Amino acid sequence: MFAAYINRASAYYATGDYNRSIADYTEAARLKPSDANVYSGRGLAYYRGGAYQLAVDDFSQRHGRTSARRRSRPSQTPPA
Repeated sequence: MFAAYINRASAYYATGDYNRSIADYTEAARLKPSDANVYSGRGLAYYRGGAYQLAVDDFSQRHGRTSARRRSRPSQTPPA
């Protein structure tokens, strides 16, 4: 179900229907709140729709989630 919302949100975004895109990204976030890509997509839709502060909020959410994911990964040491 999550993937269906993401795909439809992307399709709405591509056609300029930002309100429906935001609604589907919001539903996807409800289903999988840990997915940083949801916040990126919804942030873009907010931005294109003129809701700049909401866009900043979502971009900040995405940044926080990707930063946390990077911190939780074990350190990778390249072979010598």
